[in-house]
Amino acid sequence: METEIKNRGAYEAMMRGIAANQKYDLSKWPEDVTDMIRKVCELWNLKPPATKKSKGYWILGARELIDAAGEFGVFLLEQVRIDFVKVMEKNIADGRGGVAPYTVEGPGSLVKMARAKAGELRNIPRKEESSYEFNEEDEQAFVDYQAQLRQVAEEREKLAKLREEQVRNR
Repeated sequence: METEIKNRGAYEAMMRGIAANQKYDLSKWPEDVTDMIRKVCELWNLKPPATKKSKGYWILGARELIDAAGEFGVFLLEQVRIDFVKVMEKNIADGRGGVAPYTVEGPGSLVKMARAKAGELRNIPRKEESSYEFNEEDEQAFVDYQAQLRQVAEEREKLAKLREEQVRNR
């Protein structure tokens, strides 16, 4: 019962944060970082900083994140987020609540995880680059992975609907 109350409180706080951070203006940010910053804000429900010093810190972090993501670009952040959510769900299942695997306060917080995930993705054998033959298990893993991506998209849709409902109920 106590865990439910804590989780509900965290959920409500998250929803308030989502509603508050729904819109942000990146028009005065350097063009090379806006997509990455927008994706970080979207996936981790963050608001870009307004102060010059913090903004500079985020710009540097975003550039490092772009470098870490390499050829995967902002797509890589979705993969990092899936891993992040999996750990939180495991913690919930283990009775530890939705404890995050690490804190995210901006693009710089994700550089190490993005670099690791990009390396992981680069190690997946490609048919044209390898003599490895994909089998049914590989195909099923790919199908499962696509299902996970669809589930994340559906959850985002649900959250967006909840945000709209909360705004209407104010």
